[in-house]
Amino acid sequence: MPRTSFKATAILKPLAALLAWCTACSVQAAAPATIVFFGDSLTAGTGSVPGSTYPDFLGRDLQAQGYRATIINQGVAGDTTEDGLRRIGAVLAAHPDIVVLELGANDAIYDKPIPGIVANLNTIIASLQQAHIRVLVAGVVMPPNLQAGAAYVAQFNPIYSSVAAANNVALVPSLLNNVYGVAGLMSSDYIHPNSAGYEHVALNVLPYLEPMLTR
Repeated sequence: MPRTSFKATAILKPLAALLAWCTACSVQAAAPATIVFFGDSLTAGTGSVPGSTYPDFLGRDLQAQGYRATIINQGVAGDTTEDGLRRIGAVLAAHPDIVVLELGANDAIYDKPIPGIVANLNTIIASLQQAHIRVLVAGVVMPPNLQAGAAYVAQFNPIYSSVAAANNVALVPSLLNNVYGVAGLMSSDYIHPNSAGYEHVALNVLPYLEPMLTR
């Protein structure tokens, strides 16, 4: 083989390998994150029209910000944390990168013991973390006029921050901040947001979810 040809081959082979590696890295970096929204009626979008759940709005918000994400809504109306424990297998089967966990409000409505709620949330989060899934806990602040009573509510509302801190996960302090009870943002049942309300809910979540993503 001529010496010049040998030199060219010696240079081009490593260069080709480097280009292939860079291309692979680029493809890997561009892969969209899979986000599962795991919750109850607030995640399912009760009170909204189709395509107007807060995960729907978040998906569009993320796209507008230049993020690529696959949004999976696993919200089931009426679910408690106990129901969440039974559904954890379906969440894991989706192989998400991130789970936004919104459960517990129905437990409070049904006056479930608070230690049990905390234990269930801890178990759910532990199951997700064992699968190397990042978790964002969405807290729901219950009103003081809940049937369970003001004393129960005073004990319930701090559980989300406690659970998030204990498990070292991110927290949305109040999912319905500036939405619950606001005229024009609530559905006719006065419990769930309407479509406009869920759009605001998505904006409440966005600042906490965005740092968990890469463009």
